Amino acid sequence: MTTIQISESVSPGYCETNCSSPLMAFLVTQFVLNLVLGLGRVGNLLVHVRCVDEADKALGMAVQEVSLALVAFIPGEVMFGSLVDSACSLWADTGHCLGYNLPDLRQKLFGASAVGFMFAAIFDGLVWQGVENLKIY
Repeated sequence: MTTIQISESVSPGYCETNCSSPLMAFLVTQFVLNLVLGLGRVGNLLVHVRCVDEADKALGMAVQEVSLALVAFIPGEVMFGSLVDSACSLWADTGHCLGYNLPDLRQKLFGASAVGFMFAAIFDGLVWQGVENLKIY
C-alpha cells in the first residue's frame, strides 16, 4: 500500500497552469481529423445504399450495424477501459483508482485513438478503391 504525506498547504481551486497553446493544438488536430474522417461516412453510406437491392436495404443496414457493434463498439469499450486501468498509479482497497499517471494515460488513450483513426482511414481508402469502377446508377 502506498502512503501519501502532504507537507505543503492546500488551497481550494484549480492549479494555475498555462494550457491554452496545447489545448488549441489538440482542438485543431481533433477538428481536422474528425473533418477528414467524417467526409467518408456519407460516401460509404451512399455506396452501401445504392449497391444493395431495394428489398434487402433494411437487412443490409441491420447487418452493418450489428457487425459494427461486434467489431468496434463493444471491444472498444473494453480496450479503452483496460487502458485507463493500466495507467492507474494508486488503487484503493475498494477496487477503484485514486490517482492516474497522467502522461501515461494521455499517451495510451490518444495513441489508441490515433491507431483507430489510421485503420479507419486505410479501410475508407480501400472501400473507395474497390468501388472506383462500380456502376451504381
